[in-house]
Amino acid sequence: MRIAIQGGIGSFHHEAADRFAPGAAEPMVCRTFRAVCEAVHTGAAARGLMAVENSLAGGIVANFALLGEYPLHVHEELYLRVEQHLLALPGQRLADIRTVHSHPVALLQCSRFLAAHPHLECVERWDTAASAADIRRGSLCGTAAIAGPLAAELHGLAALATGIQDHADNYTRFLVLAAAPPAGDPPPDKASVQFRLPHRPGTLAAALAALRRAGVNLTFIQSLPIAENPYEYVFHVDIEWERPGALDPAMAALSGRAAAVRLVGAYHRGCRPAAARAVTS
Repeated sequence: MRIAIQGGIGSFHHEAADRFAPGAAEPMVCRTFRAVCEAVHTGAAARGLMAVENSLAGGIVANFALLGEYPLHVHEELYLRVEQHLLALPGQRLADIRTVHSHPVALLQCSRFLAAHPHLECVERWDTAASAADIRRGSLCGTAAIAGPLAAELHGLAALATGIQDHADNYTRFLVLAAAPPAGDPPPDKASVQFRLPHRPGTLAAALAALRRAGVNLTFIQSLPIAENPYEYVFHVDIEWERPGALDPAMAALSGRAAAVRLVGAYHRGCRPAAARAVTS
């Protein structure tokens, strides 16, 4: 299965693709999340993997906006534990390192380690694993990358420090995207929905109260600014339910209050790690 991923070989998206389709994933490397959406939309890839939330860095607003822009469907979600290592050429020591390359989010996740080593200059790159690959390809001494253990293994780098993320419980939530809706097997118990509300006081509170009365649990909410209408927003919500058939009344409740509603995907919820806390509505 060709799966579009943001990041290079050995990235966390690569690891998530292997988790989604063990032994069958053919990663299609994309530099941007927009390129991931384009690959799925045009049929160049059967699936796309998109990180949307990290337990340390929070939601990725631009990716929720892409979900509203492209007519794609969420098929599944999965959670991946993210363990960041400081990687360099074998034989290098931490004292030899002067610059650290990685994705901005990875650098943010390791802010305490970097603050404790002020001699390290951070350089933002488009991907964690690509940063590791460049060190091996260019035989770059004095340079390290922050990336995961898969990148170290595939690119032949040594770990100068392991588990350097600010908190041990560091998880990223990924969504699996496809051009067509899922078949509905197993029956969905979670949905991602985007809706636009009239610009009046109390409309968001009323919409969330309607969801509660419909018997669903709100687990995530993200506001997305509307470029052509300053200070107006589209809202992305994730909802879960235990009672079969709860999605239809929830959608009806939103449709009665929102100017526009779109079901981004109804799917079976992933195995949420213990560190991830749901927000109850």
